[in-house]
Amino acid sequence: REDIEDSQRYTCKDRIYTGDGHFFEDIIGKIQGMMKKIHFICMGAENLGVESLISILRKNGFEVFLSYDPAYFADLNSVDFPQLYRFLSRENQIIEEVKRTDPDIVGLSSMTDNFLWNINIATKIKTALPHIKVLFGGIHPTIVPEYVIKYDCIDYVLMGEAEYTIIELLKSDNNIESLKKINGLWFKDKDNNIHSPEFSPKVIHNLDELPFIDKDLFYSTGYVQKDVYRTMASRGCPYNCSYCCYDYLHKLYKFNRIRFRKAEIVIEELKCAKRRFNPRVVHFNDDIFTYDRKWLTNFLSLYRREINLPYSCIIHPKFMDKESARMLKESGCYRVQIGIQSLNNEIKRKYFNRFETTEDISRCFDALEGENISFSADYIIGVGNQRLEDILNEARFYYKYKNLKMLNVYWLTFYPKTGIIEKVLDYEGRLKDKENIEKELANGKTVMYLSAYKNPNYKDSEELKRIETALLLTGSLNKKVAKFILENHIDKIHLIPYSARYLLYLFSILSIPDHSWISYMKTYIKGIPSVLYKNLISQIIPEKK
Repeated sequence: REDIEDSQRYTCKDRIYTGDGHFFEDIIGKIQGMMKKIHFICMGAENLGVESLISILRKNGFEVFLSYDPAYFADLNSVDFPQLYRFLSRENQIIEEVKRTDPDIVGLSSMTDNFLWNINIATKIKTALPHIKVLFGGIHPTIVPEYVIKYDCIDYVLMGEAEYTIIELLKSDNNIESLKKINGLWFKDKDNNIHSPEFSPKVIHNLDELPFIDKDLFYSTGYVQKDVYRTMASRGCPYNCSYCCYDYLHKLYKFNRIRFRKAEIVIEELKCAKRRFNPRVVHFNDDIFTYDRKWLTNFLSLYRREINLPYSCIIHPKFMDKESARMLKESGCYRVQIGIQSLNNEIKRKYFNRFETTEDISRCFDALEGENISFSADYIIGVGNQRLEDILNEARFYYKYKNLKMLNVYWLTFYPKTGIIEKVLDYEGRLKDKENIEKELANGKTVMYLSAYKNPNYKDSEELKRIETALLLTGSLNKKVAKFILENHIDKIHLIPYSARYLLYLFSILSIPDHSWISYMKTYIKGIPSVLYKNLISQIIPEKK
């Protein structure tokens, strides 16, 4: 882990970069017995979980490849225009890339939101290359493996944190009895019979044993931000919010603690990243970055002295006070994201299984405001007969916080096996529909169950559009301007086009200013003509054999 000044060579977590696009142990691995090849396919965003798998696979000598589709205009939660995506899809190019590498296994990491996209590309690969095994992992297959493994295009489903189990799978000889002993592995035998695992998926308790995440393959695509370094200092969340995957994962793992990496090891990773990629900012993807005060104090002291880059993070309102805010500010934090979901304590307790109070949120906001740290808040609408008048009362809470730059508004979304489904259906007197809804969700057919633009028959869709617009106005505009509009013209809010929400989000982004968002937009805009050009060329010039 020391710099070697000559020839741009250095060691990062025992991986020696040779300066020519390869790593020394990758080359050694190829010499040692023709190890299996795995080709990952990802869409939409940089995937830290896949980056961790790439790193440990390379460390163990396997050849690893990546195909990436930036999925322009296919973001189901915001910019979703299927007609435009058809022109910008990289699916055909991805098939050709897999043909060229001819791997033993193709791996796809799936959420519920992109499950159908993954099934589509996996089906095309299986049709073109039937000898290749297809492996699905990620949060969706972890929660509903019994549904996922039934798809004809899928040979393996690997549940949970897979850094060690994927090595076991690639080293196995596909013997049924040995495969059954791999924690969390569902698989099909040669007769297409489905086998479930004998052992539940693993939780990796000591994260310090893992090598640093490997970003080379993602960065080499040209569609991922290189100047924003994303990482995690911990895994897990102690809460059981009813709308979140952890509501089920804690039951699956029988474990609900946050596991932190040693502060010194995270700093070592960031020092390596500075040498290699020269990022302008860092983003910590931890679910609750400020959860452990002792760890936080030690880490931020080291970060300020040895890294000293602006950074953003995600926090929970229960774990923010004046002292934590001061440490964040002094160490370079410029923005935090906070899950609020609602200011209505009854809705939070009854539907969301959240028990922090408005007083907790106020204390959190006051601490950040006092240190002049910009922050955004996540909000869920579509629960418990919400009306515009209720939201107006909540908006008044936000008027005094000039550093609240954005309210991220989400329409209530059902995900498989989460407790919110039963709570909402019980309120609506529709518990009899729960089984069918769970099946639809497991098969990725209903992503945003209560969304107005996905489900136009939802009875309150127009009211929810007005609620969303009011909240976006509150978060994105100058608070005095927002107050004037909402207090004096709330009855005219329906005159604002629903599509104006994109402009309001843009106002929020530009008001921080947040380099990560600006960089994202530049990468997005720059990538579109590149994808169009490559798609056009692939149509005009046949792929060389």
